Amino acid sequence: WIFFFSSRRRHTRCSGVSWARRCVQETEGTIVIQPKEAHKYTLIWLHGLGDSANGFADVFTYNKSPVTPNTKVVLLTAPIRAVSVNFGMQMTSWFDIKQLGISSIDVFENSISKEEVDDSKQIISKCMEDEIKILGDSKRFFIGGFSQGCCMSLYCGLGYPEQIGGIICLSGCYFPHTTLSLIHIS
Repeated sequence: WIFFFSSRRRHTRCSGVSWARRCVQETEGTIVIQPKEAHKYTLIWLHGLGDSANGFADVFTYNKSPVTPNTKVVLLTAPIRAVSVNFGMQMTSWFDIKQLGISSIDVFENSISKEEVDDSKQIISKCMEDEIKILGDSKRFFIGGFSQGCCMSLYCGLGYPEQIGGIICLSGCYFPHTTLSLIHIS
């Protein structure tokens, strides 16, 4: 099968071919990969600066997917925003990076757009809440990401008011202004 993704239309393809006895759906830049077996877990995966959900779709639809066959994967795409360190170029970004070389909390607060971090958190948290409601158990929910997606995964996952299954982080950092939910402190 050949499957094309677009950023505006909704597509669904279920087939018996190798990687995809799964159902792959795409709506408004979000790709949902249904599990091969009965749905038991969900992973939301967040991409890095300038990428999109499509950039990680192959990772989770490949025959040797890193998730279990009973895991639903939701790939979100960041909003398109101006990124200061890239000369204001418009690209997918979870938040603006105003300068590089972050060495202290004071410098950090002036290096990113905290407002955009919080805007992105609202988008991600809504998806988290929807998926946890479907699962019925927050401990079967996971969030992860690469680069900016890693930063946002830590920010959203550690701030979530219930214990979640885990946070998968690849090449990112922890925001100093992250508020830890009391569930993560005990």
